[in-house]
Amino acid sequence: MNLDRSIPPVIRQEFPFTLIQPEKQMIRGVPYYLISGDDTDLVRLELVFQAGSVYEPSALIASTANNLLGEGTSSHSAAEINARLDYYGAYIEKEITHEHASVTLYCLGRFLKDVLPFFAELVLDSVFPDRELRINLNNRKASFESNLKKVEFVCRQHFPSLLFPGHPYGKVTRLEDYDQVTQTDVFHFYQTYYHAAPVAVFLSGKANQQTFQLVSDAFDWHKRTIPLNHIALPDYTPVHKHIAMEDTIQSAIRIGRPAVTQEHPDFAIWSLTNTILGGYFGSRLMKNIREEKGYTYGIGSALQMHSQCGVWLIATEVGAEYTQATLDEINKEILRMHHEPVGEEEMQIVKNYIQGNFLKSVDGPFAQTERIKIIVLKGLPEDYYQRLIEAIRKASADDVLQCMHTYLHPDQLSRLVVGKAWKN
Repeated sequence: MNLDRSIPPVIRQEFPFTLIQPEKQMIRGVPYYLISGDDTDLVRLELVFQAGSVYEPSALIASTANNLLGEGTSSHSAAEINARLDYYGAYIEKEITHEHASVTLYCLGRFLKDVLPFFAELVLDSVFPDRELRINLNNRKASFESNLKKVEFVCRQHFPSLLFPGHPYGKVTRLEDYDQVTQTDVFHFYQTYYHAAPVAVFLSGKANQQTFQLVSDAFDWHKRTIPLNHIALPDYTPVHKHIAMEDTIQSAIRIGRPAVTQEHPDFAIWSLTNTILGGYFGSRLMKNIREEKGYTYGIGSALQMHSQCGVWLIATEVGAEYTQATLDEINKEILRMHHEPVGEEEMQIVKNYIQGNFLKSVDGPFAQTERIKIIVLKGLPEDYYQRLIEAIRKASADDVLQCMHTYLHPDQLSRLVVGKAWKN
């Protein structure tokens, strides 16, 4: 078949999709989710624990416990565990957020029965050897100390403290915190929050009921309920702050405020508004500050989600001499969206981008698992994403204006600049 390249492809404005319907089973009080649908002989097993940083008694305990899972058990050293995983071509990822910690195994399906005993052992029987603990902390401390010389890192570290002073969301890590971590504290945290069993288990890839049974048999959980650590959020007051780093050639800028979460009815419109302003490469901030002014290699805005609230922020690094000019242009773009309705063509481009990008994010069972995990952990309805995309598709320019007026006036935004002092 010969293509007629003089005829452009049809531009679609609707992107139908279907999430795999997970099969759920409750086993010894733990919800297991099976998301199958791939012919590739690869299995992904993720255990999600209620063991995020909001639960730690002191700084770095939660991240250290998560980091050191599998770095030694009562029966095997870290080297022996890693050698066995390498032999079967398996690998493990570990992640931690404010609320949750996860440990994920990737393995060829035909080797799962051989790898599972070691994976279960590192989850249930980690002992956190003092030598491994010290190596881990020393390496992370050295990396942290090096990063303290970078304006972007310092800005990222300190900005949450402007939004959430005195709350775990706003906690700032200090260099000396690495010297305060003890093996006793890490092990006690591990026993308290990891031995309490996961809040959810996700099995995806080339998996079936037999695989499901294999996984459930590998873990003998003793389910305990841990109260959610919902410390009341502080009242929000916008703050402007500058952290001086005079020996730098760039300034790091973060501007933002607390935001709604995914459960909120305004989340869809805020997502659309954010994308127009700074949420993709063709956004207004990128066109103005990168393409037209050349102040930066990149600038963007984003919505970040915690359990109790979200965060909306703009982030960039610019040449120090362009600090004030960049702040002025950011302010100008925000105010322009307050006063000028977004044109129909720009609205449609952004809606198509959001929908197309979403389709890419649900390509395959592993990617769909990430979306299903959000639904499960947030307690959202099964058709949440269909509703979200439909709300974005139907949104009007007036909806965007209303969102700007309600949530994103410059007077409501906090600002942190890290770098040389500059003239206002």
